[in-house]
Amino acid sequence: MKNCVRPFKFDCKEKDVFFWGCLHLNHDPKWEIPLWKMRGFNSIQDHNDSIENNWKSNLNENSIIFLLGDTCFGYTAESYMDSFFDRVPFKTCFWMGGNHTAGWNQYLDKSNSNSQVVIGEKIVQLIPNYVEMFINGVSVVACHYPIISWNKQGKGGFMVHAHVHGNLEKTEIGKLLYKLKIKEVSIEKRATPLSFAELKAEL
Repeated sequence: MKNCVRPFKFDCKEKDVFFWGCLHLNHDPKWEIPLWKMRGFNSIQDHNDSIENNWKSNLNENSIIFLLGDTCFGYTAESYMDSFFDRVPFKTCFWMGGNHTAGWNQYLDKSNSNSQVVIGEKIVQLIPNYVEMFINGVSVVACHYPIISWNKQGKGGFMVHAHVHGNLEKTEIGKLLYKLKIKEVSIEKRATPLSFAELKAEL
């Protein structure tokens, strides 16, 4: 299996490329206040349904989406994601593992030599936690983790990340970092997937 990933290049409508992260589907730990409750939901089912509905409301069969890690939890994550990917619209999903990799690892085990899983007309492409891309010639770095310096940063390049659940912006370094062209796309910050068009408009 090849582990190297060249920068992706897309020539497409800016509203057709999306970024989202830390969905935490099926994450139902026995905490006093589990994550789904912190997010304002009454149950893990309400949480999962809201994420699915927000995906369906924003993407279509031509959409490309980058999932920036921590997507699905549990021993049944593979079968859940099979069903989830079957129900939601997209053309290609580029999926990072993040630091909670249950579903991602299960998909990697069943992927082909190119780290792909084909679901009907859809492609799920398993990717590392850091990738570079050009969307209509504009540089974007996507990473599960926030980083302070990225390729093409000094030339107007954007960076998107997940992982920190809205907490980094509350710190002194976060207050400085988010003055740059960097955007968090965790559920706590983005209830719906962020399109490239929105990324450009907001930064």
